Amino acid sequence: MLEQMTYLLFMKMLDDVQVQQESLSRQLGIEMAADDATFAYGTWHNPETVEDVPVEELRWHTFKHYDADRMYRTISTTSISAIPCSTAPSPSHEPLSDCV
Repeated sequence: MLEQMTYLLFMKMLDDVQVQQESLSRQLGIEMAADDATFAYGTWHNPETVEDVPVEELRWHTFKHYDADRMYRTISTTSISAIPCSTAPSPSHEPLSDCV
């Protein structure tokens, strides 16, 4: 249970930072660099389920409105795998689930 709560809080924090960056970019009238986005735009191909998932569905501000079953499925089968490993010393495209 503690691990799931930690993931949820971590994902919320990542999304909050990106929402702030997107807001600042809009206010300044500049486009946010793709490298600055934790959650890329478009779709993400989930290698485990072999389906393309809109990245917007993986962000906290979207899935927090899901019912409990859908939120659980989204997080357990998709969201954690879609977040790039942020603990690597250099930019890495490994999913977060491979970093722990």
